[in-house]
Amino acid sequence: MRDRYLEVWAECGHAHKPHITVLAHVHCAPTSQEAIDHLRQYQPPFQSWVISKKTGVKPEEVELPPRITNFGSPECVIACGSPQQVHDKICQIVELMGADRYIYQGDYGGQPWPKVMGSLERFSDRVLRQLKTLDLAA
Repeated sequence: MRDRYLEVWAECGHAHKPHITVLAHVHCAPTSQEAIDHLRQYQPPFQSWVISKKTGVKPEEVELPPRITNFGSPECVIACGSPQQVHDKICQIVELMGADRYIYQGDYGGQPWPKVMGSLERFSDRVLRQLKTLDLAA
């Protein structure tokens, strides 16, 4: 997708380098297992609902791809885990896409507010400082 974006960018005659922004759902817990256990409750129903709205398929009939459901795997597009794992996943996504901007999305799928805030606090306390060294507008 990034390569196609860059192709179209060049075809349109833009002389300056484009900014590439990536967004990822994030859940940062004290341990990877806590993060995975938490997201297993909220991410699949949320993604099924989103995809059903786009496709007209009933949410219970949506088949989710592993890139959304295999939390913690290298192929998963969700930054889920301990602070270090979240940092590493964001770095992986940024490097893969050649991104210079990153958007954190942590409140989705009807998660309890204390869990969302706990994740955000861990992210800001333990991950964001490290990400700032990547020269991103996180």
